[in-house]
Amino acid sequence: MSSRYAVIDQNNLVTNVIMWDGVTQWQPPAGYVVKETQEAAIGDIWMEGLQDYVRPLSIMKPPEDDTSKAEREAAYNEAKARLAASILSVNLQGALESF
Repeated sequence: MSSRYAVIDQNNLVTNVIMWDGVTQWQPPAGYVVKETQEAAIGDIWMEGLQDYVRPLSIMKPPEDDTSKAEREAAYNEAKARLAASILSVNLQGALESF
């Protein structure tokens, strides 16, 4: 049965995640090591002292640029306008009014 392994370079960076039975003849590239893991992902860093992987913040949340911020704001404003258009109220005379 195969297990999940992280392929780690000389800088302790996970460069690949593979399935390997641990028995079949295979060697990682020179300067790389493999460690069995269930959690590690490409881009994680192996912390030898902690015996654990850490995920850099830059991987968890990509840097935001002005374009993506503007696109997100436009989508928010469009959704807000659609929501406002779909809300109806009943006035004192019993007629429906939109906001």
